[in-house]
Amino acid sequence: MRVEPLAAVTLTREAMHPLAQRFIDFGRRIKPALERLAMAEKFPDQVRDELRRTALITTKDPHSRLAGSYGRQVAVKMIKDVDVLIVTADAYYGLPAERVLRDLERAAQSLPKALGVVGEIELRPQRRSVRVRFTEAEFDIDLVPVVAFVNERARRRRQPLQPHSEGSGKVGSSP
Repeated sequence: MRVEPLAAVTLTREAMHPLAQRFIDFGRRIKPALERLAMAEKFPDQVRDELRRTALITTKDPHSRLAGSYGRQVAVKMIKDVDVLIVTADAYYGLPAERVLRDLERAAQSLPKALGVVGEIELRPQRRSVRVRFTEAEFDIDLVPVVAFVNERARRRRQPLQPHSEGSGKVGSSP
């Protein structure tokens, strides 16, 4: 039995792996715009630094951290906002959630002026957050207060507690 040699065939990478090219194209379609990425890098750092300096809300280490899709590095397309957890002092644990949110709102009021941008502050009790809206850039930062590891059960779960919007209870937060 005689075996014929195979003809020489030149294949491009795309011809061999069309699926790879589809993933590359998909990545291009969902990649956030560079100007939105720049804002997502710039504004949260500035806001976090300003809130660390203020005496209007008491925080503790690590003071704050990024959360949400941008914080997890899975943001796609248009980055509309960045979520920032604000780690409040243990003294806030026994207080009503509204008090924590009001203190955070009061601390955030000075942010637009301190950063030299036009902005507005919006208390969002249903979302248990304070929104800082940079109006000219059409970019938002949602500040979410949490109390970190104030009881043994939360410490074992390694999960911060977030003020609940109804009453003074606390609920688990999974950033």
